[in-house]
Amino acid sequence: MTSPPDLVAQMAERLHHSSAPIRTSFTDAGRDDASGNATPSALAKVLRGTSGRRGAGRGGGTRLAVLLTLLWVLRGGDHSADRPARFWATLAGLDDPEGNGGRAVRDSLSALHARDLVDYANFSDRPKVSYVRLLREDGSGKPYSSPVAHAPGEPVPQQYFRIPASMWEDGMLGRLSGPGLAIYVISMRILRTDNQEARVWISPDSFRERFGLSEGTRKEGFRELVRQGIATESQQVIDSSGGADYRRFRRKVYTFDDRYRP
Repeated sequence: MTSPPDLVAQMAERLHHSSAPIRTSFTDAGRDDASGNATPSALAKVLRGTSGRRGAGRGGGTRLAVLLTLLWVLRGGDHSADRPARFWATLAGLDDPEGNGGRAVRDSLSALHARDLVDYANFSDRPKVSYVRLLREDGSGKPYSSPVAHAPGEPVPQQYFRIPASMWEDGMLGRLSGPGLAIYVISMRILRTDNQEARVWISPDSFRERFGLSEGTRKEGFRELVRQGIATESQQVIDSSGGADYRRFRRKVYTFDDRYRP
């Protein structure tokens, strides 16, 4: 039997150590056409439990890790697979893939199906194997297509960002809690790839409206990214207009390690 590190290494090799493309519509809150009110992003819905309670507990973190793994592995071909739960648990870095980790994957797939992010079915003659087919990561229920795929000479049809393969290769995906993984994903969404310093700052004032998550999730997520060595925290002194010439107030900025940026 292939050991967990071997399976992850083999998958990374098969995917040429490439990153997972994710549409920005996954992280960004929408707007209701009738009321004009903000609507939860698909990311926020993944993190919330069935009761709709705000937050990002262990269940939400597992669901997010499983979904990101599906988007990494199934972005090509017909975007579907017949695999046992332990396969996805191993790739997502969950503990005990044969037991609790596998059960967590099955629960996650059922929850993702309820959120219109995957098609999911079990086989009566193969109880340990499940069919999974990706749907659009915006939660629209539309069939999945890669945001990268487009005709030669044509613009990319949807904006997207990338999650680097190192998150799976280093086992980091499974180490992060819901807040840590959510803030990492959001940081990759806003990170400018042409910025060599890889600094991220998320305004507390606009965070909830833009991404539909709580201020507690933002703070806890960044603290965890620093603890795990994914990012370092520093203070930036700026003036009231956002420049750096007149010292008025400080804000925390986060610089991401090269290993964990696209």
